[in-house]
Amino acid sequence: MLVLPGETTVTRLRRALLAILIIFIIYAVLNDPTQSASVTGNAWDQIKDGISAVGTFFDTLISS
Repeated sequence: MLVLPGETTVTRLRRALLAILIIFIIYAVLNDPTQSASVTGNAWDQIKDGISAVGTFFDTLISS
């Protein structure tokens, strides 16, 4: 792994974990694309619902 001058152990660990995560995501997509698409769609729906709930909360807060 490339070590840059002045780089701390935490930074190297973070870069290593990010690389492992990216490799896992690529493996998961190549291994079962349908399941990966389903998981991604479900995650996006959860994010969308959460943003909508925050918007509803602030709309209710302002209108009260």
